[in-house]
Amino acid sequence: MNQEASFTLKELIEASGIAGRTIRYYISIGLLYPPLKSGRGACYGPEHIEKLKKIREFQRKGLTLSEIMYHLGARMESTVIPVAVKWDAIQLDDDLIIMIRSDSPPWKIKKLKQVMAELLPVINKKD
Repeated sequence: MNQEASFTLKELIEASGIAGRTIRYYISIGLLYPPLKSGRGACYGPEHIEKLKKIREFQRKGLTLSEIMYHLGARMESTVIPVAVKWDAIQLDDDLIIMIRSDSPPWKIKKLKQVMAELLPVINKKD
């Protein structure tokens, strides 16, 4: 292995801006590959830095670790974190809210609003 292509944990921390404890956690759950060489002289490659940068980008976008793992195709090794689903609330009336997945297509949201607008008078009708 070429010396320029390997980093100590300290160098990985400096290059990525991520704490060593966090890096070890990412390795333990399978989000990040183990070091190229383990033990006292553990070393990491450029792919570790690139993956940590991608993880940072996803975190800045507000994704959870389970969502990041899904996007990066990583497999959980030691713990199970369910994939979070984001939901939007559509308030139809003072006491009526409909929840719909954030990734629903716009046409479906528009159709739901139309149907609910027609249904709202029926719901509010006092018998």
